Amino acid sequence: KYTPLANNQPIVLDILNSQAGATTEAQLLMPGGVTTLKANIMKALDRDWPGLVVNVFFEQFVMQ
Repeated sequence: KYTPLANNQPIVLDILNSQAGATTEAQLLMPGGVTTLKANIMKALDRDWPGLVVNVFFEQFVMQ
C-alpha cells in the first residue's frame, strides 16, 4: 500500500526538525506550547500532503 509519509521519510523528518528547531524552549514551556508545535507541524505537512495528517503525537519529547 502506498504511504506518502513513509515513502518520503527524509522530507517528513526535515519538516519535523525544521519546526522543532524554530521553536524555543521558552515557547515549548509556555501553556499550550507543545500544542502549538504540533499544529505547526500539521500545517507544514499539510502543504505537501493536504488532508493526509489529522493529528500529531510525540512518542518521546526531549528538550536540551
